[in-house]
Amino acid sequence: MKKTNRIHFVVAAGVLFIGIVTGCATARVNHVSGDEFIKKADMVRVVGSVENTRFVGLNGSMVILEEKHPSFLGGGVVNTMYWTGLDELPTNIVALLQAGTPPWTNWTDRSASARDFWK
Repeated sequence: MKKTNRIHFVVAAGVLFIGIVTGCATARVNHVSGDEFIKKADMVRVVGSVENTRFVGLNGSMVILEEKHPSFLGGGVVNTMYWTGLDELPTNIVALLQAGTPPWTNWTDRSASARDFWK
């Protein structure tokens, strides 16, 4: 391999590595359907050791979940926010959310030591 080709390869590999590391360590925001949101929201009850989902709440006409898991490249934690519109959820769930009694209870709300994870 010529010296200039080797330098190009090393630079390209370095750029790719940095792109993967920084891409895995950023926050993400995703819109999901009402059905997918309900499936993900049901995971807030599950105590997870690698991945944890938390019900964030109602914000205007949308409802939000947060999911955290370790970044496997570069360390740290990857945050993903999932949201859906109230108009995409069943009316009984919307009524509970608007009344301030969501159908999902975060497992972290039941454990003082688990709350430290979300700080």
